[in-house]
Amino acid sequence: MITRTIFIPALRYKRGVVFFVQDEINYDREITMKRILLCCAAGMSTSMLVARMQKYASENHLAVEINAISINELEDHIHHCDCCLLGPQIKYKLSDIEEKLSPLNIPVAVINTMDYGMMRGDKVLESALAM
Repeated sequence: MITRTIFIPALRYKRGVVFFVQDEINYDREITMKRILLCCAAGMSTSMLVARMQKYASENHLAVEINAISINELEDHIHHCDCCLLGPQIKYKLSDIEEKLSPLNIPVAVINTMDYGMMRGDKVLESALAM
């Protein structure tokens, strides 16, 4: 295979995060986007958190796709995520959801209560990227 290398502002992938750098880039390089799914009782409060997370991601040039859903919609979205975060109000469902997602190698965690309550999108996003 012939690979053409050029010197332009490019994307650098490191530990699940995409960074913008001035560097050599190969045309055959593939960069993946991390897909994060937030679940809560109704999908309302997490949607506000998603907006904060997306703002932080765009400010820091992070390639992520973040969606908020109700716990009742999880079955429909199970195959479209790389990790799943649960709102603190449904942490009692953690073991059930882990059973569903562990065969698919999708990590599940409960969002820190303080970060959730204070709508700290940056902290929540960093914890999701670390999964």
